[in-house]
Amino acid sequence: MTEKQALSLKDIFFRIKQFYYGVSDKPLSAANMSVGEASEYIALLKEAETTLFLPIAGKTLASDADEMLSILCMEVRAALVDKNIRLAGDLAALGVRLIGVYTFPFMSRRDFVRKCLAPLREKHEISLFAEREADFLAGGHLPFRLSPSFAPREGRYYEDDADEALKLAHPILYGVFLLFGILLFAGSIIGFGVLAGVGLSLSSPWLILGYFGAAAFGAGLYSLLMAFAHQYMGHILTLLLSVGGLASMLCSLFLAL
Repeated sequence: MTEKQALSLKDIFFRIKQFYYGVSDKPLSAANMSVGEASEYIALLKEAETTLFLPIAGKTLASDADEMLSILCMEVRAALVDKNIRLAGDLAALGVRLIGVYTFPFMSRRDFVRKCLAPLREKHEISLFAEREADFLAGGHLPFRLSPSFAPREGRYYEDDADEALKLAHPILYGVFLLFGILLFAGSIIGFGVLAGVGLSLSSPWLILGYFGAAAFGAGLYSLLMAFAHQYMGHILTLLLSVGGLASMLCSLFLAL
């Protein structure tokens, strides 16, 4: 399985998880998909089992990825067929975490078993992957490389799973990103206030427009920062926030003079 195929499977697992947690038909922004019915997911998983594990060109995952993910596909589908939506949702959530072992955010195998797999076994009183646990834990880990990804489809920040995944796999890195994000957002607003109030000695209702623009500009910068966590908002939204925010600040200053 390639990384691209794994991300497609991750989208399916994520949608099933959302189905279990009752998101109704609310759109999933980054994946551009909506929650459907159990029959839809059964069909999607059946198709995934016959297409997403075929060899294609691209960056391949660890040698045991295909077997582990294939088993989980079948387990989720079986739970949906049995109308055990609760189990299907929890297994799908586990699938999202398992893909994180093979792709960013690169959760360690030991953390996956301890933080994700063991609690699920206890909750549902099942022994999923028990026969393969020793081999799974002995498998190699991908080297952690923090490199930006500007692929909008991988941007999962506005889906409720993104913060949780990064925090679970890399709690310190999550804190660093959160801190820098706050600094970028707050710094843009404070910086505009200092420029307008102290640097130019302006006082005008038009400055409110500038503060809104500064907030938008800070959000655009935050999107660029989050590209390093593969949670990029997308080219269009990032451009609109950055350019629109900058234009609003300049227009505000011009009108306030």
